[in-house]
Amino acid sequence: AAADAAAGLKQFAKLDQALELLTALADRAEDRPLRAACEAKLAALRRTMGLRPPAAPTA
Repeated sequence: AAADAAAGLKQFAKLDQALELLTALADRAEDRPLRAACEAKLAALRRTMGLRPPAAPTA
């Protein structure tokens, strides 16, 4: 979905890279404020691009 939205803007590589980077940073951040900031930026980027949040993992 992210790639489709970005492709329409001809920015697919940059958007995918930004989403992957922010997700990785949030996953690896041990500092709570840093993790919260990464997650907030990730959510804002998704909203800006009109993307839904990823589905919650099922275990």
